[in-house]
Amino acid sequence: MQISKLQTIGIVLRPNTPEIRDYYKEVEEFLKHKNITILLENKSAKMIGQTGTQFKQMCQKSDTLLSIGGDGTLISLARRSIEYQKPIMGVNM
Repeated sequence: MQISKLQTIGIVLRPNTPEIRDYYKEVEEFLKHKNITILLENKSAKMIGQTGTQFKQMCQKSDTLLSIGGDGTLISLARRSIEYQKPIMGVNM
């Protein structure tokens, strides 16, 4: 899938890592510059002091899902979202 065709991306951050906020902000700025809507999962959003979206709703409304963290975050996202059949990208921190 080309980034130019993406309209909405669901994002999940590595749990218990509030210092990931600065990196998330860089990703958020890049995606907003490309006019891509971001849906940040509730637990991730709470961790960095933002408002989020329920996981199920995020998966349903997203064109693709993005994991920002490590292998565990990516694997967890894949397991939790398999029923939605969405492409998944991962950024290893």
